[in-house]
Parts: sequence; structure tokens; C-alpha cells
Amino acid sequence: MPIDTYPGAARWLLSRDFWRADAVFQCGTGGVKYILAARLFGKPLIRHWIGTDAWTFLADRSPLRRLRCWLARRGPALHLFVTDEMARGLAEVGIEGTVVRYVTRAMHAASEPLPKEFSVLTYWLPGRRSFYGGDVVLALARELPEVRFRVLGVTDPEDAEPPPNVELLGFVDDIEAVVRRASVLIRMPQTDGAPNLPIEMLARGRYVIYNKPLPGCHLARDLDEARRALAEIRTLRAANDTGARFVREECTLEHQAATLAKAIDRWCSAR
Repeated sequence: MPIDTYPGAARWLLSRDFWRADAVFQCGTGGVKYILAARLFGKPLIRHWIGTDAWTFLADRSPLRRLRCWLARRGPALHLFVTDEMARGLAEVGIEGTVVRYVTRAMHAASEPLPKEFSVLTYWLPGRRSFYGGDVVLALARELPEVRFRVLGVTDPEDAEPPPNVELLGFVDDIEAVVRRASVLIRMPQTDGAPNLPIEMLARGRYVIYNKPLPGCHLARDLDEARRALAEIRTLRAANDTGARFVREECTLEHQAATLAKAIDRWCSAR
């Protein structure tokens, strides 16, 4: 049950579901509401860090930073993270836990042959092109006028008029059809949470240029590295079996559920 407001929190605390629960599970942000509710009623708190909550926490330089770090370390009984990078970042401030990835139904797709036409897929939100690495994508599109680039999430070119080979798709209903006709995804955000779209691309045997370490992906942190990765991928004719195998082995509901169960078992044993 989500807790979006304090009246909502009060209803949650009075609900039968809360009293029957053995633990409180916090997913993402939530301030101290979850910590207070768990401590007040003697229930352990499991916190799943998912993205913005972690990076905002780590970037905090306010006078309350030390208090927030102390609460984050002492409040939850168990910490979970959606990426290895997030786990490493929070470990630097003393928050240790287990990586439990988010999985979606789209990640269960089978690997498919690459499309006949080589094309690039990317994504950014309106007004946040630079944050998502869109400037790198536009630079590559200008260098490669013969390659089709498709952008999810936006329909407005904003302040940079895209070249003719860039198609702004906006938000689409059939994301699977868009993924299926793409050869490679470029994803280079400043910070990232659960990498759902990269994993969905890998599941289908597509290639991914990503600025975060992820099995089966080409790591690229700037324009030069992205340019070299894209040039290499254009020479490949077979599907990305390494990426597809990673998804089959580690990004299934069964695997992540087992990882979560083991983390909870270890915590219970430590008690």
C-alpha cells in the first residue's frame, strides 16, 4: 500500500493489512514515515533503494546530512538496491545490503535476430535532454546521417533542431514494437535507477551502449567512447547472445525472488 500523504499513512497504520504484516517494505522515497511507523509498532523495515532516492541522498550536503545518514543506517533492518553501482555508492556511507533487481514481463522476451535496417534507439524526458545524454546522441546522429535514430519520450526538439535522421517518437503504447526494430540502445544518463529498458533490449538480443557497468553492454562514458562502441556494433551481424544470456540467468522473477529470499534469510539468521 503506497503512503503518499500523512492521512494516507494514518489509514495504513489502522488497516488490517498493516497489523497482519511481519515487516514494513519501503520502496523508494518516503522520508522518515516508514522508519517511524516500523519502530513505533515494532516491525522491521526493509528499504529498497531504486534510483533518485539514492542519488539525492548521496548528493545531500545540507547541515542535516549526518543525521540523515545515521537514520538511513540505523532505521531499516535490511537494505536492497536495484543496481551494483547504487550498492557501491551507498556502501561508501556505511549502508550495506543486497542487489535485488526490478524485473518486468518485457524482460522475459526471447532473443531475436537483429533487424535488417540498422537503427539506434534512445530515450529522454522533455526538458532533460542533457541529463539523459541526448547531446551525445544528437552529435552521433549528425555524424551518421545514413543511420536512423529514434527517441522515446519527447516530441519537441527543444533548443536543438534534430537532423533529418532523428525521429522523435514521444511516448508510445507498443514499446515492444519499437524495441524490436532497434539494433542498439544508447543510454547515458547522469544518474540512473533500475535499467529496465537496457535489460529489455538485452533480452531480445539487442546491443546497448550504457554509461553504467552492466553485463552484455558496451560501456561508454563520453562521446568518443560512444562513437567507438557504435562503430563496433555496426560491424556485428549476430544477436547479442551474451546480453540475452545475462537476462535469462539473472533477470528473471524466479532468480530475483530467490535473491530476496536469501537476503531475508540471512537477516533473520543474524538476529
